[in-house]
Amino acid sequence: MEGTYHIKPTIKSVRFPKGKIEIHLADGRILIAPVSYYPSIKKIAASKRSKITIADGEVIIFHHGDEVYHIRDFISYEQPVMIQRLKKAS
Repeated sequence: MEGTYHIKPTIKSVRFPKGKIEIHLADGRILIAPVSYYPSIKKIAASKRSKITIADGEVIIFHHGDEVYHIRDFISYEQPVMIQRLKKAS
């Protein structure tokens, strides 16, 4: 099987280029989304957004925010439905 569905994503770093959140994963992937998708992050002053703690490679804790985000809030790493169906059929 090709692709990344079998690789558990691990957060390496987080950046905030203009109006976006970039989550760099240990395997080289970069997740990019508008900050507007995450209102709790957007309300944190841009100068304070980078004050974070990454816990266990899976959780982002914002020092100036009330929310804690898990990697699943940005990407799902469950098996695709097609793969699940194929396994059930065998």
